[in-house]
Amino acid sequence: MYEKLKQRKVGIAEIMVLSIIMFRENIKSYWKMALMIGVPVSAVITYVSNSGITSSGIMTYLAAIAGGNAGNISEADFFNFAKYYAIFMLVQAVSMPLVTMAGAYFARAKAEGLECSEKEAVLAALGKGSVIIFAAIIKELFVMATSILIIPCIIVLVNFYFYAHTAVLEDAGVIKCFKRSASVVKGRFFDIMLAMLFIFFMEQSISYMVQLIFSFVQFTPATEFIQRMIITFFGFIFINGSTLLYINRKYMRDGFLPEINVVE
Repeated sequence: MYEKLKQRKVGIAEIMVLSIIMFRENIKSYWKMALMIGVPVSAVITYVSNSGITSSGIMTYLAAIAGGNAGNISEADFFNFAKYYAIFMLVQAVSMPLVTMAGAYFARAKAEGLECSEKEAVLAALGKGSVIIFAAIIKELFVMATSILIIPCIIVLVNFYFYAHTAVLEDAGVIKCFKRSASVVKGRFFDIMLAMLFIFFMEQSISYMVQLIFSFVQFTPATEFIQRMIITFFGFIFINGSTLLYINRKYMRDGFLPEINVVE
């Protein structure tokens, strides 16, 4: 079923169908990975989002701003919000790629017909932890530096789209993961950009539905944590999508993939 990824350019809609099939066939493994790496990641993000401003945390202030109640926030609270929100976004930017790498490692193995346990995928992601921390910080700095100008920001986001994938699947270092990501994008910028947007909007739709369901229950750190865990679990569908996209475009460009480093 996945042989077509090596033989021809596969459209993003077909890639997402394959991603859903992969998720469905390995749903227990994805749930185990969500528990193994999603729990600590979700716990850290939830803790940070609920610390420092008020007992309700950053998410309450986001809700107040979204609801047009920002005028009720004092200037001091606003600056506290800005400070902790920056910390929150940085922690999220550094920790979420660990989930992406675990999912990408597992999806690559399944697409190649290789044996891969949930533990092996998680260990492979954690093994690149120091690389991804520095890489994520560099990426966020680039995004922040170009965010005022839309086009440069889009160029950065598209060219760096596969940096977590190349880090774990090609054993790339901090700088090389960006270079190898950009090499996959080279000559296919608009193709990758449209595919990236397709995956992004599908993922955001799922996240929105989960958030909508949880809007009917009282906001607490516990409900926020559960919400993040559910989003992480279903997020593996879209990690599958970006990984199969990477595999397909890599084959179309180079005709091969680097061997996976087996984690014992």
